[in-house]
Amino acid sequence: LNLLPLVFQHGCRLYERPKAYSAVDLSVVERFFLFQFVNVYVSVGVSAILVDVESAWASPLTFFSRIAKNTPRAAFYFASLVAFQCGTSPLWLLRAWPLLSRGWKTWTVTPPELPAMMYAWAFPKVMMTFTIFCTFWVFAPLLSLFALAYFSLVALAFRYLILYAHIPVYDSGGEFWYRAVARA
Repeated sequence: LNLLPLVFQHGCRLYERPKAYSAVDLSVVERFFLFQFVNVYVSVGVSAILVDVESAWASPLTFFSRIAKNTPRAAFYFASLVAFQCGTSPLWLLRAWPLLSRGWKTWTVTPPELPAMMYAWAFPKVMMTFTIFCTFWVFAPLLSLFALAYFSLVALAFRYLILYAHIPVYDSGGEFWYRAVARA
């Protein structure tokens, strides 16, 4: 799942051939968000259906009521996913990709270029967590605490990274903000 933005980025550069870095990132963010959005709701539906397949096959008229009854069971999986993301969100501060890709290179005249903020990886994951929170906060109120912890950690980490660590390669003119507000 973490390599999917690279696939989307390569596909965008190969087939769409945009002229700006921001257009590539916007395309990757849109596709990755849609993939994760569909992934959340397909996994909710499939887990609700697979729990009670035998009885649903016996009486198909109660199919939708069985899905409604079994949907809250998927909340435990998504609560553990959000808790896992809480544990891994501070790892953004390590900046592992710049360390691995540019850290050990020797340079003679100029230092290696520092990467910009990787919106294509960060933004869809935050939106997916928000989607999970909005879907399950009624079924599993404890998930709200995990989501609050996740959003607090992400806000602190990204605030530091954007202000002090990442050097912007391009300026999108606030296009990410307008796309985020349109989805909310």
